[in-house]
Amino acid sequence: MVDPRLQLFTGDTGGIDSWFTGENASLIFQRLARLPGEPLSQALLNQLLALSQQPPVSRAFFEYYWCSAPVHPYRVEDIPNYDASYIKFDRIESIEQLRWGLYRIYVDSLLYFGTIRHGFHVLREKTSAELHSFFKAKMYDTTGLSARGEAISPMQIPRDDRYLIGELACKSFEPSAEDKDAWFALYGAWVEHRNRGGGHIMYKELLDSARLNPEFSSRQMELTFISEELLDEVIEDEEQLKSKYDAVKGRFDHPRPTALGNTELYLSMVEDLDVYVATSMRNREQFRQMASVCDSIFSHPSITHYNLRYFDPTLAAARGHEDKGLIECLFE
Repeated sequence: MVDPRLQLFTGDTGGIDSWFTGENASLIFQRLARLPGEPLSQALLNQLLALSQQPPVSRAFFEYYWCSAPVHPYRVEDIPNYDASYIKFDRIESIEQLRWGLYRIYVDSLLYFGTIRHGFHVLREKTSAELHSFFKAKMYDTTGLSARGEAISPMQIPRDDRYLIGELACKSFEPSAEDKDAWFALYGAWVEHRNRGGGHIMYKELLDSARLNPEFSSRQMELTFISEELLDEVIEDEEQLKSKYDAVKGRFDHPRPTALGNTELYLSMVEDLDVYVATSMRNREQFRQMASVCDSIFSHPSITHYNLRYFDPTLAAARGHEDKGLIECLFE
């Protein structure tokens, strides 16, 4: 049975996270249960890894992750279960110490290699000099970051309107020469409804594929996207439909140029960009949530003095699909 303190490390993908879930898991936990009375040396750890068909770790790797608190891209002392006594040991003395080292391995593997399995296999063989050199290259000159001063801030867009800078909104309100804007689809749906007898109808019913002209049926997701805040509105007549559509269209006309201007600002500091926030937002609420996430992270008092340059995807737009792809490649 898995020790609850080690449950986090049982992903079971075939790498080191399968250490506690293989055929010999019970034997491994029997040995771990003898901690702290019988500490684990590097040799014993490697034996336990072998029982799970995992490769051994170097002496330097063992000391780096379980018996030292090196200068690292983040403070290893802040990782759960750290105790200053660990750096006095040459072996693993407790489950807490084992957990602390594993946690660090997982974090480093995910941060710098993408997967725990790949990270472990690259790092486990490195010498002490190689480990220190590898992580030193990942560190930032925080003094230099602060010394840059503040960048020109992007222009703000009301959070509830940020979805209107999305690509789907642009396709609806600024269609290409081959396409018609969303009003033609809505008006056509209203005419279809009127021809069937008319009367009041919910906005979302107008977007039902049965009411849309066939040339717009493939754009239903796009039309729903721009109409999200209106879906539950009841439409009484054509004038009311046009009024509600124009209200949203009018709000699009403000954030769109603002977002294009913000993209110019982001491009002007691309050589200094620290963080590119990559995401895919498919509805209004996702734009709201991403805006909140960016605000909460980058306005946090612990990092504001670094004057970080970051790309907020809820504040920028491109003039076309091709431009958007090129800009994303440049930022990444």
